[in-house]
Amino acid sequence: MFGKHKNAVTQKVETLVGKETVLNGTLQSRGGIRIDGTFQGEINSQSDLIIGEDALVKAHVNCANIIVAGRLEGNVFTKGKLELRSTGVLVGDAEVGILSVEEGAVMQGNCIMKKGEDGRTSAKNGGAATKREIPVQRDQGK
Repeated sequence: MFGKHKNAVTQKVETLVGKETVLNGTLQSRGGIRIDGTFQGEINSQSDLIIGEDALVKAHVNCANIIVAGRLEGNVFTKGKLELRSTGVLVGDAEVGILSVEEGAVMQGNCIMKKGEDGRTSAKNGGAATKREIPVQRDQGK
């Protein structure tokens, strides 16, 4: 499913929420998480999160890297990379280190991109906030 993407998450998936599974609550993990079903609540991982094409996630998300191929409704935070695949939909605000959006992906919300491994702005600009907000309107025809 994600084989064509060379920069896909390389860490091992330890937690899998299957296609026919519905979960509510707080999901905390040190390892990678993949959701192909439905989840509502909060997700925290020191590793990566993959949201599959058929998934519906309504949650506040804080993970090392995030790939969205399904639908994510909620605010996301990652010091690493947020990757919106062509089938992905994000409805919510994002604070990221790197943003990657494939053609066809939908994002409705604001995005703040921060530089540096710790999520803080680079010392090159004297510590002043480097803020880049990009409001994106969703195409109502989809």
